[in-house]
This record gives sequence, structure tokens and C-alpha cells, in this order.
Amino acid sequence: MLAASIALAAVVPVAATAACNDYDFEFEASPSFLAPSTIRLHAHPHSLGISVVIGDDKEKLQLNATAAEEFCTRLQQAITIEQSKDERMGFDGISVRGHWRLAKSPPFEVSFWSPDKQKSPRDYVIADAVFSVLEATTPSCLLNAYLEQLSTYFGFGLPARVLPGPPPTLRFYGSLSIDHDEDLMHLIESLPADTPLTIDMTNFGGMGLLLYLDFHPLLARSIEVHWVATPQAATQLRKIGVKSAAIHVITSLYCEGQPMRCSRR
Repeated sequence: MLAASIALAAVVPVAATAACNDYDFEFEASPSFLAPSTIRLHAHPHSLGISVVIGDDKEKLQLNATAAEEFCTRLQQAITIEQSKDERMGFDGISVRGHWRLAKSPPFEVSFWSPDKQKSPRDYVIADAVFSVLEATTPSCLLNAYLEQLSTYFGFGLPARVLPGPPPTLRFYGSLSIDHDEDLMHLIESLPADTPLTIDMTNFGGMGLLLYLDFHPLLARSIEVHWVATPQAATQLRKIGVKSAAIHVITSLYCEGQPMRCSRR
């Protein structure tokens, strides 16, 4: 993998102070172990929306004007953040290229590798802004599963979220590492103890043995816990101690045919 580079313009585009109702944005993501994709966002006085292209597949997402303006404002702020040049080499991360054109200004070019929140704050904020605006949309189940996996390349935190239900559903996506240990324990402890739960592991990539203990409070619950998992995830759940009768093993997407609001949390 080529050394990461920062190709951000040295100056803010002339129209950066213009109203955020006329711009185009493109975000080309090339993750190491996931299909590459291109996310395009446009906001014009009479048209706005998002399209996501993955290979030969393209999905268009509706976007409201408030979310489009908030995204533009975040980009305006992001490009003013100072950061040092990133000379890292990358193999297991993600390469991003793209541009932002506000009004009639020249394009503002973006190029970076697996941004670190502390060392590459500008690039991290740009990536975070992209996923924040996606969270204002409702993609198909298939696209949502992809976006969940894609988000894990940017270090946004624990790859899990709670869906309100009923019953409440704890959905995991991507893989868990020892870095997630503390956040995982806190999340499991925060779950309501007096209501049935569904644990959705249909977009789960796996975890290390050291995290098995974090799931034991779920096994000790007196209220029913229903597990939905892929065959691979089900194998790990049995090793944790989940009884086979409590696991619904599926080979297709859990939410197939149903749109799901894109969200990392």
C-alpha cells in the first residue's frame, strides 16, 4: 500500500462562506477486506440526495435539507483543522480519496489512510461527517449491512447499537477486539434487566477468547434472551455457553426486505 498522503488544499475554497445549499461531495473508500465503494452527496437548490455505488450496484438515498446543511457546515469546519503530514504505511485499513466542491469554487481534494482521531483529526472528522449524514438516511438492509462494516475501519468505537424494539435488540456488526472490552461490558450492564432481549449477530465478524466473559451476564439473566446469528457467530456463541435452542441460525440477512436506519450507535 502506498504511503498515506494528505492532499487537502492549502486554502479554504472561495465560496466556503456561501450558503450550504449548492455543493457536491465524493468519498471513494477502498477498505482492505471489504468491497470498495463510492459515496456521492449533492445538494443544490432544487435537488439533494446521496448515492452509494458498490461494484455494479447503486442505491440512491433520500436526504433532508437540514442534514445536508449540517454536513456542509461540518466540512467547512473540518478543513480548517490543522494536522501533521501522515507518513504511515497501511495494509489492514482503508484508503480514502475524494473531493468537495462548494458552489462554483475549485474542488477541495481529500486523500488519506485510516485516520487516527488524535493524529489525523481533520481526516477523522471528515469521515465522521460522512457517516453522520448517512445516519439521516434509511438504506436497504443490504446496504446498511455494508455501511456498518465500512464504519468499523474508522475507529468510531464499539461496533454495536441498541434498537428500541419491542423487544429491545442489541445489534453487533464487524468484529470485537480487546480494545472494546470496557465499552462492551458497560453496554451489556446498561441493558434493561426486566424485559426480554434479542441479540442480533447477523453482521458479526467474530471476537477473541478474552471477550467471552463479557457476555456471561447475558447468560445469567432470568428474563429470556433470544440470539439471532450467522452459522459462524453461532459457533462462537455456543463456545461462550449459549444453548443451541436459544440461537436462531440464519443464512440470509436478518432484516432482509426491510429498510433499517443507518446508525453506528
